[in-house]
Amino acid sequence: QPWDDADLERHPPIPRDQVTYITMLREPIARMASQYYFDTYRAKHKTYQEQMKRRQGGRSFGECVKDGPCRIGIELERWCNTQTRYLCGWGPECQSNKPTQQMLDTAMRNLDEHIFIAGIQEEWLTSIRLFEKLMPTYFEGLEKEYDTGNNLNCEIWGWDWWTGKKCEYQRNVNTEKRADELDAEAKQILADKCRADIALYQHAHKRFQHQAATCLA
Repeated sequence: QPWDDADLERHPPIPRDQVTYITMLREPIARMASQYYFDTYRAKHKTYQEQMKRRQGGRSFGECVKDGPCRIGIELERWCNTQTRYLCGWGPECQSNKPTQQMLDTAMRNLDEHIFIAGIQEEWLTSIRLFEKLMPTYFEGLEKEYDTGNNLNCEIWGWDWWTGKKCEYQRNVNTEKRADELDAEAKQILADKCRADIALYQHAHKRFQHQAATCLA
């Protein structure tokens, strides 16, 4: 949920210096593509799935990105900067559906000043090891549990839901298209529309790599 300083005010028995914040971030364009196909084929309510299909008009993610009305229909600029908006919080600078530099600055400041570990989904195993190393009270044995759970996911779905990659062996694989190749035009549009989340992710990834190199060496 969005970062909220008021959370601690609503829970006065917990001093702020005793709260440890962690989070996970995902590469923004991959996250948005995943959301696009999830909303279309796997959303909880069939009514919402049908609404999304009407908005998309049968287009692939890449095709929708290049189509102005489709981009508006799926609120691309809003949803592809969700991570920035969440880490920005509830301040007045965080309320716009379109990203601003002030929103990004606040999100980066909250990340650097308050988030103890910001894992990266594309480096899931390293993230798990970092959680285990720095917070063993809560995460000891997480990698082993992940391996066990992931084997079950592969057996049922043929897909690693955490990393977004196909398993080496598959059964009952979802045949719906999960991602598609993006041409130069689509990539350029996404680079502009998702610019806040892209900048935040790059910043967080650099921070993550330094933390991992320091703590897991």
